[in-house]
Amino acid sequence: MITDRNLARKRLLQRIPASAFISGQVTGAAVLLDGWGAGDPLYNEFNSLGFGGFSIAAAGDTVVALVPELLPVADLSEEIGVRVLWACDGTPAATDDVTFLALYDQADPGEALAAPATALDTVIANHEPAHTTPYVLERTARGIINANTFDETAKLGTLAVSIEADVLTGYSADEVVFLGVEFDYLPHHYMKAALSEKVTAQTSQAAS
Repeated sequence: MITDRNLARKRLLQRIPASAFISGQVTGAAVLLDGWGAGDPLYNEFNSLGFGGFSIAAAGDTVVALVPELLPVADLSEEIGVRVLWACDGTPAATDDVTFLALYDQADPGEALAAPATALDTVIANHEPAHTTPYVLERTARGIINANTFDETAKLGTLAVSIEADVLTGYSADEVVFLGVEFDYLPHHYMKAALSEKVTAQTSQAAS
């Protein structure tokens, strides 16, 4: 019998763009796109390039989103990696740095949703790009959610994720721009060797 364990699988990437973290608000005649996390960071165009991200005005600014796409396709018996994609909308100093704090909450069907409050098992390390080139796409070190953190029921639920600019050193207000979050995972294609899953797994659930 062929199972996922028998295959030389490649880790896949799932990238959630900043636009998934947007919540729109209309204030008078102005339409402001922002996040509902701490600081209500604004979604702005990046360097007049026609695309945007969340401008981080100060340490503590946070963006939050539901990520329902990840767990259904991931092998939950393997670790899940987490990175932040960001850029500096300006010219940084070589000593400028930022630390992103990633938190999550997982809810099964029928379970109450909650604000993300669980830390990664391996947190994302402080990121000091150590260059003075503006507008560079930056990718943080890898944080980790440990293997077997979630059970198979979690595949039917969702993951809430928050990304906070926990520490800023040197950067001016709005220079750091959050562009997205990246997950790496091993895909789950086949039934487990123990045959605890059934071929009707995605068709036979009752509503909850």
